[in-house]
Amino acid sequence: MKPKEKLLDTPAGLLHYRVFGNGNIPLLAFHGFGQDSTVFSNLDSKILEHYSVFAFDIFYHGLSNRSTDQPLTRVLWQRAFEQFCMTESIETYETLGFSMGGKFAVASMLCRPALCKAFYGIAPDGIQPNYWHDLATYPIGFQKIFKSLLNNPKRLFAVIDRLQKFRLVNPNLAQFARQQLATEDLRYLVYLVWVMFKDIQYKQNDIANAINQHKIKAVFYIGLYDRLLPPNTLNTFFGKLEAHQCIELPTSHAKLLERSLQELVI
Repeated sequence: MKPKEKLLDTPAGLLHYRVFGNGNIPLLAFHGFGQDSTVFSNLDSKILEHYSVFAFDIFYHGLSNRSTDQPLTRVLWQRAFEQFCMTESIETYETLGFSMGGKFAVASMLCRPALCKAFYGIAPDGIQPNYWHDLATYPIGFQKIFKSLLNNPKRLFAVIDRLQKFRLVNPNLAQFARQQLATEDLRYLVYLVWVMFKDIQYKQNDIANAINQHKIKAVFYIGLYDRLLPPNTLNTFFGKLEAHQCIELPTSHAKLLERSLQELVI
């Protein structure tokens, strides 16, 4: 069955999403970097019987976009989220985020934590502090350096090689970075994502406290061969949770979403 497609004009920007399935429980799903909502188009029929999956195009991906050069703030996302919930008559819900989408799954959970019943994090961004990201995006001087490097791939790759030489970055991660920054379009998308989404970040204690206080079911999927979020990265965060599930799968970051959806604990 062809999914329903909707486009909302929200205070945060144009937000496009697809609706899969017709189950009783709304599941808000957020894809990873360079993807769009179609990555959720092959969900198992059992999941679609259980859930109505609202799969979003994250801004600057798919058909979602913004006409401003100002970063997306938590307040703007809250207003967009509330508009979506009103449009779809959403009350209780669950969230799922893969990689970059984890940032928005966390943000959506924290918009209405008393009404969020479950959080599924698939190698999720937005939980573990990313100091390289902070360095590149927060101080205005480093933002300019970061943008300059992205506009000059030779210099950029020379910096990556130097970081690898001095063991400041894992060789596997360096190789992954070269792949993700191979084209001008990808480099510009990296700049947009890092700079425009820099404010969609929460303290680990706030995330853990919300999960604990509201008894939110928390399930995490980790790839044993993941170079972006290696196993054990979230162990400190897990120690702050009263209860959670961590499912380790023998796969890389690129294949983790597909494998995790096959193993989804519902």
